[in-house]
Amino acid sequence: MRNKKWLLIILLFIISSISLKPEINNTTNTSEREVNSQDFKNEILKTSDPFIPDPDPFTTQHNGTYWDFTNDTIVAWNIETPFGNLDYTYNISSMRYFSIAENATGTSMEHLTPWEVYGVELEPVYWDSSINDFKVDPTSPVINASLINYTNSNPNEKMLPFKMEGFDDLGPMLNLFIPKNFSDALDIFWCANALHWLYSLFLTGKVPTVPADYADMTITSTSIHYYYAPYGTYCDLYYSPNGILETGELYTYLEGQLGTLNFTRSHDLNPLNDTEWNVDVGDVLYMGLSYHELKFNISKFENITVDLGGLGRIPLKVVWANMSMWNVSTETWDYVDMDGGVNWIIIGSANDNFPFMFPGEDKPFIPLLMPINFSISDLAVVMEFRGDENDPTFSVTYGDNWVRISNSSGYANYIYNASGFLELNDQNGFETEFGYEEVLVFRKNSTIIDDSKIWELEIIPINIGSSEFNITMDIKVNDTTHLLTSAMSINPLVNHTLSSGVLFFDIWINETDNLNAPNVDAPINITIDYDKSKYKNMKLYWFNQSLMDPENGEWLEIPFTDYGNGTIVFSVNHTSIFAFTNVIAQVKYLIFGDDDDDDDDNDELAIPIGNYYLIFIAIAIIGLIIYKKRELFKK
Repeated sequence: MRNKKWLLIILLFIISSISLKPEINNTTNTSEREVNSQDFKNEILKTSDPFIPDPDPFTTQHNGTYWDFTNDTIVAWNIETPFGNLDYTYNISSMRYFSIAENATGTSMEHLTPWEVYGVELEPVYWDSSINDFKVDPTSPVINASLINYTNSNPNEKMLPFKMEGFDDLGPMLNLFIPKNFSDALDIFWCANALHWLYSLFLTGKVPTVPADYADMTITSTSIHYYYAPYGTYCDLYYSPNGILETGELYTYLEGQLGTLNFTRSHDLNPLNDTEWNVDVGDVLYMGLSYHELKFNISKFENITVDLGGLGRIPLKVVWANMSMWNVSTETWDYVDMDGGVNWIIIGSANDNFPFMFPGEDKPFIPLLMPINFSISDLAVVMEFRGDENDPTFSVTYGDNWVRISNSSGYANYIYNASGFLELNDQNGFETEFGYEEVLVFRKNSTIIDDSKIWELEIIPINIGSSEFNITMDIKVNDTTHLLTSAMSINPLVNHTLSSGVLFFDIWINETDNLNAPNVDAPINITIDYDKSKYKNMKLYWFNQSLMDPENGEWLEIPFTDYGNGTIVFSVNHTSIFAFTNVIAQVKYLIFGDDDDDDDDNDELAIPIGNYYLIFIAIAIIGLIIYKKRELFKK
């Protein structure tokens, strides 16, 4: 699924060469194809006076030919290619007769016999979120589509589906428009025959000179179909009653291999109106970053338009949040100072086409949130942007709820739940402009508990199936308490011993004194059910951070009761990061994991206020703020 980034820079997908030399593959789509007319939804057509070019080159047989739409009509298509999905939107700026003297704006035809054409001029437009409407993109070239010459007898110069400045010798494109004739019917039979030579070239890979060289052709009142049986290649074009391409499919050799190019007309032109989030202002997300607790308070939603250079101007809906980090010394949430006191960060950035997209170099960003009904496959396409197109080891793979990018130096994994929330991002050795970084960010489940009862809770592992491990916890507190929990197969303390452990789970509360509950032997009792046939010689540890340095902290062993049937039970009087593993660590053996240190302020690492280097690095890497190939945004 390697993404050819230069294809995203072109305004429409183009096959790289008109001189194709395909290998014959008689096993691919060689069965006889049945052509059926396509039914379209009724659409309100804009009225148009018959447009007769002046001077009129069509007086002999096509007097009165016109396009059945008006200037300033917005048209858009979604394009599916073997390299990803793209969306393009245009304003019909004029429909006119181009004389050879003016040479058709944006179009060079010096390699062809001088001719005169009748076509549609298109201006690329983008959605400007500030005015909630389209604007013409002044940086993109004007496009001339469906260029027709009714009087030219040369088979290769009667009609061109598309020409664009800078890509004069490249093609083909699906033909976007069919004019109407003097009978107010689509002039589809003439256009189909005029395009027959060109599409035969692209389906057969050779210049047609005799009838046997041409692809088969079928025409209906609203559709054109070309088919070349020896290769199984084809092109199907379906038009609306006013002659605008509704759907089209081209199956031929793309980049040297068989591939499909699909066009589907978009009638929902607002690229943001279907993008919705599963959060509201005031909602809070909790994440873990190594041994730190992070809080993201949703502060506002905003529509923006971002200029991404080669990718064009992209409209986005973004979710802003205030980010705070837990200060273990003061037991308070402290705002993270992002860029001179601005404590806002974007945690979701998307539109109807992309589940997340880079929101600009001046905005801190970490993709914690995907929109409702997002597609993992679309997310994988976006992840391709992180790669170096010159690195043959770079790859993107994905499953039902995860995407993995990797190269020879390492990998980065992203796991999202069905509601669009990031569950885990694990990066190990993946090369960035910071070097070979290792980062782990994971979601924490939030619960408020009090002294009214003994609370029974389940800790569900993020990336391990329930058949592997089932963790339940009983906890008793003496006051209202905020509890955060998480579990996974990865050690939250990256670059640390026990990195190859089996199960890690993290339990955190905001008030350590609240565990001094009366009339209980131990405030926390935990049961782990596991597959005993798969996991043997298991040990249990907790991580002591009292040395104020996680790299020099200690894994301390905890005794537990083993029922012999794949169930263990243990009790502790503190929270921590725990490991259940068959890896042996250099540890001390302590009852309940108590280190006899009564100084609660030293139980966890406290980062000095204002020193957020680790946070900045994580956001830059995970949020794709720093790309390895920045040239993409400079073109």
